[in-house]
Amino acid sequence: MIEKLETLNERLVETYGKYLDGSPRYRIVFSEDMFEKRWTQYTKDGLELLNKEVLELPKYRQWIQPPCYVLEQLTEVPEGVPTDLIDKLSYEPLWVFRTGKGEPLIPVWPVCYLVINQVLENLDLAERGNRKYKDPREELTNPELAIESRKGQLKNLERELFGNEGNPLAFGQGIAVPNNYEKDKVN
Repeated sequence: MIEKLETLNERLVETYGKYLDGSPRYRIVFSEDMFEKRWTQYTKDGLELLNKEVLELPKYRQWIQPPCYVLEQLTEVPEGVPTDLIDKLSYEPLWVFRTGKGEPLIPVWPVCYLVINQVLENLDLAERGNRKYKDPREELTNPELAIESRKGQLKNLERELFGNEGNPLAFGQGIAVPNNYEKDKVN
């Protein structure tokens, strides 16, 4: 079921809450509409300035084409980290709703839920001293069972997203070639 953007953003607030200042921890935005204030050495026309100044600049327009929806997470800008951002809080992209070919997709709740929960799971593991981005199912006694479990979850998500029409994102089969591969020379 396709939900309105407002409904998805409300669900994100209901599920994951707000930050101390009342800003949603997660939100979905349209890439073309996003701007942020940054220190810059150049005018909007590309001319170099003598002194830096603060301008409101496009956030994604120069990076994401064609325009599409982006799932963002509110993040604190760490002290002492060089940045041209003005604010101490910044929304950073977690997921861009587009196909492998760059075609825009409509945002759906199952994708938001899966992406955010995977990020939260990884953060939890990192805080407990485990390596970052480790799949918790690796610790199962039977690794093949873990792989099958993950395949099942992905298959269910694919069915929920695409129904009986199949996955339009599937590209077919490929092979892996080692980087040290040398083609046999024929004399």
